[in-house]
Formats: sequence, C-alpha cells, structure tokens
Amino acid sequence: MVKVINANLGVQVETAIAVFGTPTRVGILKFLLDEGPSQMGSITKGVGLTRATVVKAILALEELGAITADIPLERRAGKRVLYRAHVELIENLLGALKSALTTD
Repeated sequence: MVKVINANLGVQVETAIAVFGTPTRVGILKFLLDEGPSQMGSITKGVGLTRATVVKAILALEELGAITADIPLERRAGKRVLYRAHVELIENLLGALKSALTTD
C-alpha cells in the first residue's frame, strides 16, 4: 500500500507527490502518455528498468489512480494486461501541485 503522509497540503497535492515522487513513476507515466496503452513488457523495455521495479511502480500508480488496467488485479494471473495513463487525473494532480507551489 502506498502511504500518503499528511502534511496539511490537501489530498490532491499529497496524491500528486506520491504519483510524481519517483523517477520510475514519472518515467512510466511519460512512456504511457507518449506511447499510449501498453503491456508490461513494452513498458519495461521502454523505460529501461527491471520488471520487478516496473511492477512495483505500476501497482503503486494503479492504486493511486494514475493508471488503469484492462483486467482487474485479481484476474491477471497469466494474462496480458494493457495499462493506460489516466490523463484527466494526471492533469488535475499537476494543476493541484502547481497551485500549491505558486502564490497569488
């Protein structure tokens, strides 16, 4: 489970920090935004990281809502899963983070 620490920044900002908080997660999101829906093997090859690293990051991003999969987690054993970036959520999180970092 991904932990979101309460720093009184608001849920959206704290979620944004969790989503964009590692180069691996950002790399996977960028890959999916650039390439479109992709399977694990393509993502792993595209970001140049080990499968274990990518799996861990994908599970976290999925739990946070930043990516979606075409097959529910409990039905994935032995199946090819297609992952997609949740563009609207990513844009909202980026906007919340920008608002938190800028002053009026």
